Amino acid sequence: MNNNGEKTRAEISSEFKWNIEAMYPDESQVSVDISSAMELGNKIAAMQGHIMESPATLLKLLNDYSEAIRLIEKVFVYTHMRHDEDNGNAKYTEM
Repeated sequence: MNNNGEKTRAEISSEFKWNIEAMYPDESQVSVDISSAMELGNKIAAMQGHIMESPATLLKLLNDYSEAIRLIEKVFVYTHMRHDEDNGNAKYTEM
């Protein structure tokens, strides 16, 4: 317990905490998802001026965009929730 008589996060039962590990059981996957989103961003940028050449090209752009956004949102939610667990942990602020 801290000085105010409140329990620390470590003292709280896991049934009362969110299961953030379900998003990334292996935290190294966060970096993989960031890299994948950046690669998709580069592919999207390379399509500039060509997206209306065919329906298949437009569909590819939309699929790549959707996947990049999904990855970015997942990483953002994970790191934000990890940061909220312990604002003193600079690791998740940096992420």
